[in-house]
Amino acid sequence: MGIYILKNYDSVKSQNFYETNKFKNPFNDLNSAIIDSFTIYKSEEEVKDPINLQEEYLNVNIKNNAQGYNNRLNVINRYPNIKYIIEDTSEDRLNTNIEDDLNEETISNLKNDSDFYLILNIENKKNVLESADSNFTKEQLKNIINNDSFNYRNTENKNLKISYFVPKSFIYEDEISLGKENYNKLKSKALVEKAILLSAVLVTLTILALIYLNIQRKDKNKDKGILERLYNKIYIEFQTVILCIALILIISIAYESLKEPVYTILLGIAMIGTYYLMAFTYGSIIEVKELGIKEFFRRKSLIYKIINWVKKIVRRIVEEVFLIKSTGIKISIFLILSFMFMISMLSLRGSSDFITLILVIYILTYIISVISYVVKSANYLNKIVVGSFKIANGDLNYVIDEGGKGILKELSHNINNMKSGLKDSIDSEIKSERMKTELITNVSHDLKTPLTSIITYVDLIKNEDLTKEERMDYIKVLERKSERLKILIEDLFEASKAASGEVELNIEKVDITSLLKQALAEFEEKIKESSLDFKINLPKEKLYIMVDGKKTWRILENQISNALKYSLENTRVYINIEDIDNKVVITIKNISAFEIDFNEDEILERFKRGDKSRNTEGSGLGLAISNNLTKLQGGDFRVSVDGDLFKVIIEFPKV
Repeated sequence: MGIYILKNYDSVKSQNFYETNKFKNPFNDLNSAIIDSFTIYKSEEEVKDPINLQEEYLNVNIKNNAQGYNNRLNVINRYPNIKYIIEDTSEDRLNTNIEDDLNEETISNLKNDSDFYLILNIENKKNVLESADSNFTKEQLKNIINNDSFNYRNTENKNLKISYFVPKSFIYEDEISLGKENYNKLKSKALVEKAILLSAVLVTLTILALIYLNIQRKDKNKDKGILERLYNKIYIEFQTVILCIALILIISIAYESLKEPVYTILLGIAMIGTYYLMAFTYGSIIEVKELGIKEFFRRKSLIYKIINWVKKIVRRIVEEVFLIKSTGIKISIFLILSFMFMISMLSLRGSSDFITLILVIYILTYIISVISYVVKSANYLNKIVVGSFKIANGDLNYVIDEGGKGILKELSHNINNMKSGLKDSIDSEIKSERMKTELITNVSHDLKTPLTSIITYVDLIKNEDLTKEERMDYIKVLERKSERLKILIEDLFEASKAASGEVELNIEKVDITSLLKQALAEFEEKIKESSLDFKINLPKEKLYIMVDGKKTWRILENQISNALKYSLENTRVYINIEDIDNKVVITIKNISAFEIDFNEDEILERFKRGDKSRNTEGSGLGLAISNNLTKLQGGDFRVSVDGDLFKVIIEFPKV
C-alpha cells in the first residue's frame, strides 16, 4: 500500500485532478504548442515558404521550420479533449479546434459543460492570471499554469486571447482522460486514507514497543535470545548491509504483490524477518550510550579495525624506514622513481614517437642508475662484512675503509669506533686487573707491617726478664702500631664508602676561607716543627660554597697532611684560594721528596703513593678519598705534575 501511495503520491495529495501533474504537464505543453504554432508559423503556407517567415521565427533560431511546425501540431492533436480558441485581436486572426460557430451562446454553453475552463487575455506578460476568467480560483490557477509556457518572445506587441475548455465527460481517449480516470479510482478508494492512518499508528506503536522493551530489559544478555546474541557478534557494517538487503527485498516483493496477490504471503514473511533484524540492529546501536562512540566502533566496526590495522602497519613501516632520516628519504625517492618506471613501461604502448623516446631515455637511465648503485653498494657492503669478520676474529688493528657514502659509510665508521671502544675496554680491563693485583699487594703490605710489629712486641712482652722500663717502651710501640692499624682500617672503610657513593652528606652554605684556616690551625704545631715554608694566599672577602663542612674539612686535611709527609725538606708549600668564573678554586702546590714517576690518573687510585717503598706512614688512600668526596659534592678534583712539582686543584661552584 505504501508503494502504491508513493507511485501515486501526486494524485493523493491533490484536491482535484487539475492540480495533478497528470493534467498540468500536458496542459502546459499544449499551451506552448498552441502559442508557438499561432504566433510563429501562422499557416501551413508560410511553413512551406521559408522566405516569408516572420522575424520572430528567425530570432528563436529554428533551423527546420517544417519539422518544428509538425512537432507542435502533434502536441495539439495529442489532446483532442481540450477545446481551445486563440485569437489575435490586433490582426483579427484566430485558430480553434471547435467546430461550432463561435458566438456568445456557444462560449456560454462551453463554460457550463466544462469541468475546467480558462480564458486569458495575454496583455500583462508578468502576470497572465491578472485578468483570467475561470471556474477555479487564482490560487488554484497558480498551481496549474506554468508562466514559462507562455512564450513571451513570440507574444510581444500582440493582443492574444486564449480560451480553454475541458468537458465534464471526455469524448476521446487520450492521456488526460486516462489520467482523470485513474485519479477518480484512486480517490474513490477510502482505503488509502485508512491505510495511511493505520500505518502511522502501527509504526508509532512499534517504536514505542521497542523503546519500552529496551527500558524494561534489566539483564540484556540474559533476555537476548540465541539468534540476537549471534547477530550482535556480527560487525555493525554487516548488520547494516543485511538490514538494507532485507528492506530492498521487502520493496521488491511489495511491488510484485501489486501485480500478483500471492506475493503478499512472501511479503508478510519478509516483513516479520526484517522486523526482527531491525530490533536486533537497534539493540546493537543503543550500546553506543553505554560504551561511547569510540569504544562502540572499536568493538563492533570492521572498518574501524581495518583502519586501525592499516594505521599500525603504516606507522610501523614509516618508523622503521625513517629510523634513519637519510635512509627513509632515499627509500622514498627510490619508490617514487620505481612507480614512474612502471608507469613509463605501461605508457610505451600507444604513445607518440616523441613521448616514446622520452620514456625510453628515462627507463634506460633508471635501469643503469639502479644497477650502478646496487653494484657499488654491494661491493662496499662486502668490504664491511670482510672487515667486521676480521675484527670479530681478534684483529683489532684492522681498519675498515670509510670511503663510501650514506648509511654504509656511517656503518663502517661505527664498526671502527666499536673496535676502538673494544680495544679500550680490553686495555681498561687489563689495567683493572693489574690495579686489583697491586691493591691486594699494597693492602697486604700496609696491614702486615703494623700487624707484624704488634705480634713481635707481644712476644717480647711475654718475656719475664724484661725490666719495667723496657716493658713500657714495648707497650708504647704496641699502642703506636695499633693506632696505625686502626687508621688504615678506618681509611679503607671511608675510601670504600666514598667510592660507592654511600656517604651521607649534610649540604650547607660554608665559607671555604674560614674552613681552610681551621684546617691549617689544626696542623699549626706540625707545620712549625717541619722545615717547610707554607705560603698561604687567601682572599679578604668570604667565599661561600654549598658542601658538607665535615667532609670538605677532611679533603683539606688530607692535602695538608700529604704536603707535610711527602714534601722535600726546606721547600715551600703554596696554598691559594681564588674566585675564577664563579668557581672557588683551591690550589695546593709542593715539591715532592720522591721522584715523581707515576701517572697523574694512577695516583688517584686507592693505595697509590708517591713513596713506592711505602716507608712513610701514609695509607695511600688520602687522594682517593678526597677525589671521591669532592665529586660527591658536585666539585672537581685534579692532580697536576710538572717535574717534581706536585699540584692539587680543587674546584667548587660558588654560591
